[in-house]
Amino acid sequence: MDNVMIRAAKSADLDILCDFQQELVDAERPFDPTIKEGKVIYYDIAEYRGQGVNSKVMETLKAWSLSHGVTEIRLEVYAQNNAALKAYLKSGFKPHVMEMRMEC
Repeated sequence: MDNVMIRAAKSADLDILCDFQQELVDAERPFDPTIKEGKVIYYDIAEYRGQGVNSKVMETLKAWSLSHGVTEIRLEVYAQNNAALKAYLKSGFKPHVMEMRMEC
């Protein structure tokens, strides 16, 4: 985990951030059939899973939020994405609202 650093992004980071985002989209496709094929501009860091990256990001997000007067953080996660659910629960998130959908 010592090789992971949280810092502000720079313009020079744009290409790698877009690639990172596309990997996340590709990882979400099995959970959401509404995500179309091809490149999606949106944001798995599989090589870093299990190394505490989520905890570090959530700690940084919480500290930033508190310093800016934000008192609540919400997120959406696919119900079938057990790895993400586990990570967010571990970070202190609690289930609140269930979103449902139906195709016609």
